[in-house]
Amino acid sequence: MFGIRRITRAAAVLLASMAIAWQAGEARGQAIELSLNVFYSTPTNVNSGGVWELVAKASNFGLSGLEARLININTANDVAPTGLVNTSDKAGFNLFYDVPFSNYRGLIFGQTPISPLATGKEQGAFYGVGQLANGSPNYPGKPAGSNFEGPVIASLTMPQGIPWGAQDSFGDPAWASAARLAVGAFAPATTPAFAAGSSGNVFSTLGTSVSFGSSVAATVSTIVRTNFMTPPDFNHNGVVDAADYVLWRHTVGQSVVPGTGADSNNNGTIDQPDYDIWRANFGVGSGSGAGLQASAVPEPTSALLLTVVVVFSLAGLRVRIGS
Repeated sequence: MFGIRRITRAAAVLLASMAIAWQAGEARGQAIELSLNVFYSTPTNVNSGGVWELVAKASNFGLSGLEARLININTANDVAPTGLVNTSDKAGFNLFYDVPFSNYRGLIFGQTPISPLATGKEQGAFYGVGQLANGSPNYPGKPAGSNFEGPVIASLTMPQGIPWGAQDSFGDPAWASAARLAVGAFAPATTPAFAAGSSGNVFSTLGTSVSFGSSVAATVSTIVRTNFMTPPDFNHNGVVDAADYVLWRHTVGQSVVPGTGADSNNNGTIDQPDYDIWRANFGVGSGSGAGLQASAVPEPTSALLLTVVVVFSLAGLRVRIGS
């Protein structure tokens, strides 16, 4: 956990501009996307507290600096890619400050140019961060077949968190290139979120072993993704039962407002994971709705066939009145 240093807002803004706007180019239009991934200790309870991670995607040649403004976080730990060049110089990212303000907490990351650069030494800028799935600088012993971008960092040692962007915590291919920057914890009855005003820089060109530059990102978009699961009592009768399966089966494939209908994993689509959550919670609750034993939980296909058989059986009934 980082020690928290209290500085004025003006000083923080100045530090951010120094950290992420060195050698800023004239070209604009690049974008940064941030995801705050929230993991509740109990996925069906938004008041359970838990842990979070901040990941970033960047356009062009990758992320060079960032100020992320967060609320409702207790601790923050730096996991951004880093290493050493020239034996002892810091390469890659630094978390310059973890600063609390009255209405948000600012995390300021950046790649610091080595200045003045002595003869024979090289810069340690990491290109492709947030851009490449399984991206990495060309460090000694890098995994066979891994991608890299930018000049060779011949003297990089002790790399941490590399390769970056190997996979998304939620398995979303759209975030496969995102790099983890920070992780931490949050208290019960709170949910981490972004405050307005996050900003950052991306590399506008590939530098050399002795220099690099970046430009201010034109847009920084934010999203909060969580592992929260709506309890799979889809018809709200107080129990997870066969009737909830019927609702899932009749709406599978539909798009809905996240967390409504039979959307238990809050992804806005009625799909197989929602069935899996229903099955795992079958029988939870109380009341007359728990009419089936857990061992009798239907598989999606067999249950559909069962429904068809029941329909045909009912169609064959003849009701007799009198003799």
